[in-house]
Amino acid sequence: MTGEAGVVVVDPGRDGSEAVPAVYDRIRAEFFRRIGIGELLTSHATR
Repeated sequence: MTGEAGVVVVDPGRDGSEAVPAVYDRIRAEFFRRIGIGELLTSHATR
């Protein structure tokens, strides 16, 4: 059938959201160090 829209299936297990916490932690750590409050970071967050 011509003119029909295709079906798009998105696998919620592979949508990229698993990377968000790691990126957030890295950006937060960089920001804290830049504004001079890096000592508030835990050793886990400074990696």
